[in-house]
Amino acid sequence: MIDTKDILYKYFELHEKPSSIAKELNVVPSYVTKVVQKDDRYNEEKEYRLNLSKEKRKKDKRDWIRNKRQNDANKELYEFVKMQHVQAAKDLSYSPTLSDWAFKKWNTSAYHTNRKGDLVLNRNLNATYDVAKKLNTHITIPTQKYKKQYYFSV
Repeated sequence: MIDTKDILYKYFELHEKPSSIAKELNVVPSYVTKVVQKDDRYNEEKEYRLNLSKEKRKKDKRDWIRNKRQNDANKELYEFVKMQHVQAAKDLSYSPTLSDWAFKKWNTSAYHTNRKGDLVLNRNLNATYDVAKKLNTHITIPTQKYKKQYYFSV
């Protein structure tokens, strides 16, 4: 014979589910539920479990939203890095030689701006002859009407 006190203790004190209690005592879950419903504490326990479930759902929803936002941010970052990679590949493979602008772009710390606004190679760097020592940023390309672009020369 199954002791109902044991079922009541596990349900009300340990807050176990009827299915786990039934499995442990080798009885049918409906029997456990029937025993528990006859107790006076059943409605209070039911309310407690309902509130607990609501809180868990709120927490899970917050976590899901946070994870979704993080995944979206990661996707945006991935797309940005991918776009930068494509642009870098275009810049570096446009011609067999690297342009002055591309060199400056990939070595930003190698240049500084002088009083005239031109980009000048830092003096403490030992650079080969084909590295531009000075890049003039004030010569506009006359063939481009609508886009303002600058021509960089030595």
